[in-house]
Amino acid sequence: MKFFSFILFTALMYCSNLYAQYDQPVSVIIDGYKYSTGFDTSNYTTKLTVTSEGSIVDTRTYEGRLGRIEGFDLDNDGKTEVLIEYYSGGAHCCTTLEAYRMSGGKLAYLDSIFWRNGGYVVKDLNEDKMYEVVGDDDMFAYAFTSYAGSRSFLRIYDFAGDKFVDVTSQFRPLVMDEIRTLEKDLSEATKVPIDCSGDGFSTNAGEVKSILAAILGSYHSIGNTSMGYDLIQKTYSCSDKEKFVETLKNEFKLK
Repeated sequence: MKFFSFILFTALMYCSNLYAQYDQPVSVIIDGYKYSTGFDTSNYTTKLTVTSEGSIVDTRTYEGRLGRIEGFDLDNDGKTEVLIEYYSGGAHCCTTLEAYRMSGGKLAYLDSIFWRNGGYVVKDLNEDKMYEVVGDDDMFAYAFTSYAGSRSFLRIYDFAGDKFVDVTSQFRPLVMDEIRTLEKDLSEATKVPIDCSGDGFSTNAGEVKSILAAILGSYHSIGNTSMGYDLIQKTYSCSDKEKFVETLKNEFKLK
């Protein structure tokens, strides 16, 4: 699983350089079309201009900044998908990846992935000549503790029928590797007694809940949700345990 660890490290390093990257204009050529961006500081929007042989064929305006613009034949069907990433702004939010395809000389929107502040990479994980989009799901950021103390978990998408499809369950060994890493974090966090005072947000109780939530999210992605809840019952001893479980089931839909 060292291969995936490298991918995740790359994605996280990308996020750490987020602001520097979004400050730079983008200019790339994909299948003969040139994609160029310009940021308007007066209204915090980015204009994307697509040209062919020196003539403008399409323009779009995005609220926020654009990052990467890349071309991939994601599903190996001979057609290039144009992946456009934009960032809405703020300390820890939010990144969206949109997929387009040139159709009749215009960009046609296909689908998107909302990554919040999670990093991602595009990689052929299983060497089947089709690409996966693999990254962090940080749905629990700030939910139980600070952003720095929050944990994320693995999410993997394929592209089929012009849509992104969650295929995390097909990569069970990678998910289990992530669970083992999170369990090591949990072991470290529980070496001292859990401090159940207050609301737990600023004590190690919040960190423990965040780790447990990420483990639950991982188990849920491979169809073993009950194992995540069993670990919560075994590990978390504070009086808000029932509320914690209800939040995971009702607010985060982990059932």
